[in-house]
Amino acid sequence: MLYIALLTSIILSIILPTISKKFNLNKHTGGLAIFVSFIIGMFIVNEQVNYTNPIIISASLIVITSILVQNFKLSNIWTLLGQILAALIVILIGRVEISFINHIELGYLTIPFTLLFIVCFTNTTNIEKSPDGLLTSLSIITLVSLSIIAFLQGDSFAATTGLLLIVSTLGFLLHSSISSKVDIGKTGTILLGFMIAILSLFLVKTSILAIYVPLFTLAVPIALYYYFIQYKFTNKQSTIICCTVAILLSIPVFLFSNLALWCFIIGLTMIIVISQFFHKYRFI
Repeated sequence: MLYIALLTSIILSIILPTISKKFNLNKHTGGLAIFVSFIIGMFIVNEQVNYTNPIIISASLIVITSILVQNFKLSNIWTLLGQILAALIVILIGRVEISFINHIELGYLTIPFTLLFIVCFTNTTNIEKSPDGLLTSLSIITLVSLSIIAFLQGDSFAATTGLLLIVSTLGFLLHSSISSKVDIGKTGTILLGFMIAILSLFLVKTSILAIYVPLFTLAVPIALYYYFIQYKFTNKQSTIICCTVAILLSIPVFLFSNLALWCFIIGLTMIIVISQFFHKYRFI
């Protein structure tokens, strides 16, 4: 069933952008194509319904909220409220949460901490002036890394979900490059950010170091993009460099021990923080 789901998702993500144009949904074409093809793929696989249904409901809420906010020019606070409600559905109904960190029980802080985790990583891709090509490419790199980790950890649901998102996004990109230039839009980037946060949650339950992937393959390259733009790099050059950095930063998680990764995370974080005290190297 997985192969059928993957094939269906990629075909739909190629066809749907053309159909959505007829309904004047140009701003949301990419996001809707990825969303619908992904959801149908999830229904075909129908694996672990206790997780599937909350994820489908919450992803639908993310997409609907984004469309309404953009169409009616509502305040961004409604986008945030939609993200919070979607996150609560996954936490309370799907029981996907971070209940401990390195064997330290969070107790009453479990829901607030998980909610903050989801909303923060969802908005990593919700950036007004970042090019869609950069956000989409980095999202694919992050999803590939998370899917491989899920496969290695034996988490079939997270691996399958990641694969469906990857083929749905690649199918849309294929349509965009061949047929016409269609942007993924804010709806698509927020959806990808939300799903990356959810997949990271599944893997964080096994190892807190799973947080490394979205942090260093998504957040750091996006921050670097603005640094390169300040120094007069072109959009294309900056995107290529940032994607290369994301790929290189994803490699250590498969090669080094947890201790080495912690040292790398702390060291790189210190370098980033210290650099912000110098105007020449500041990008935040």
